[in-house]
Amino acid sequence: MRVIKNYNFNIGTKIPFTEFPQIIKTFMEKQNLRYKKFLYSFEDDFITNSCSRAMKACPKFGPIIDAPKGCGSYQYLTNIGCDSPVTEEDILALMPKIHRSFGFSESKFIYSDVDFFSRLIPSETEYETKSFPVFPKGSNIIFSRDSVFKDSMITLQIDILDGEKLLDASSYRDAIAELLPKIKHKERTEVFLSSEENSKIENNLEKAKPFALEIEAHLTEKICGKYKNVKDSSCFNFAPVLKKFCKEYDWEYVCYDSFEFFVRKKLQGGNYLHLLIDIAPSRFRVSPKLSLCGIGFDIPLFGEEFLPKTEEDIKGYYRNFFEAVAEEEKSAFPELEKFFERSPDWFVPDMYHFVNCVFKEDC
Repeated sequence: MRVIKNYNFNIGTKIPFTEFPQIIKTFMEKQNLRYKKFLYSFEDDFITNSCSRAMKACPKFGPIIDAPKGCGSYQYLTNIGCDSPVTEEDILALMPKIHRSFGFSESKFIYSDVDFFSRLIPSETEYETKSFPVFPKGSNIIFSRDSVFKDSMITLQIDILDGEKLLDASSYRDAIAELLPKIKHKERTEVFLSSEENSKIENNLEKAKPFALEIEAHLTEKICGKYKNVKDSSCFNFAPVLKKFCKEYDWEYVCYDSFEFFVRKKLQGGNYLHLLIDIAPSRFRVSPKLSLCGIGFDIPLFGEEFLPKTEEDIKGYYRNFFEAVAEEEKSAFPELEKFFERSPDWFVPDMYHFVNCVFKEDC
């Protein structure tokens, strides 16, 4: 298992992209940091001969690699997973042209295997999908530019797992922030499991699935009741009632974002009940998705849509829901958790990617 803390500074056009390398160099010098490899990846989404133009400026860039992406085939120049004679000095000398002349849809540069906390932990790629190129996961400093969405970013990726505890990487965040005045950042903590760990979890999921289906059927029967077949609907404010029942039944109301509510509850086995409630732009319906989640797994437990007709319907529905779930907490959920290892105390699920992410900031 690896736990990576991400600090993502979206700079946009506030600082010229050509100045990013010097900012990073200054940061590493002040923090006495070293890196093992310099990696690059240039992407041409639209096949506009960006790669060919770059090859003319620096023949050592080649070869051009054609690789599928989505429904199309795009071109790349990269030294990630490939042998290339291009050096960091070659790349940095071409920074003005990379930004202005070549026309890449995306450019990404990685100072890989940075010795944060005086630890050199080699990056790994087995955690990634089969997409190309396969970007390494580990302690890296990345600067990138997306010409399509006009995003220019500097990202710190820091290994923070030390035995059973997480290291505090905020000093590195603060140090780079001093060099990026008035630039806002977002934080994200991700968990990456090895293939062996994932295989073990998949086996546990198969064993747990029949029991989880029994719980789902039981919850559906108890929660829906008379509200299940309501067809007419009206527009209501769901938040006050949801907050009331969260408080009453000891759930954590996380936030509301883009027509979705997020609430969660930590169980005795160290894992979480995660509830996402989609009310849609119309605010006419309730689509809850309840699951049991921990590091590497997510088991659906309930997902029956509800169309409220009156304010009392909303209160009755939520009352049925939280009462039914509370009843399952006494016996069924503890039995279900036995199929899995306890999640570490530091694990808190993210809103959307709650299987392998640690949630830190509210919406």
